Amino acid sequence: MDVNHPRFPEYKEKFEELAFLADQVEKPEPALDQCRYYLCLYGENGMEPHEEFEFLHKMEDHLADLKKIVVETGYWQDTVLFVP
Repeated sequence: MDVNHPRFPEYKEKFEELAFLADQVEKPEPALDQCRYYLCLYGENGMEPHEEFEFLHKMEDHLADLKKIVVETGYWQDTVLFVP
């Protein structure tokens, strides 16, 4: 979601709530594009905001399987939530 979108603070709060509950991994298994659901906190998810909220709600239904990975480069960091 665009960080300038009016609902971004709400999205970020819900995302971080789920990230706190997720198991952190070093490498996603399977690859993220093969996962049932995945969302980036700051990255472009290629969805409309309402779709991103729908994905967050779907992830809540899979808390036992929810994982997160923190992606870091020299100039940015992002968190990705996913359900394998």
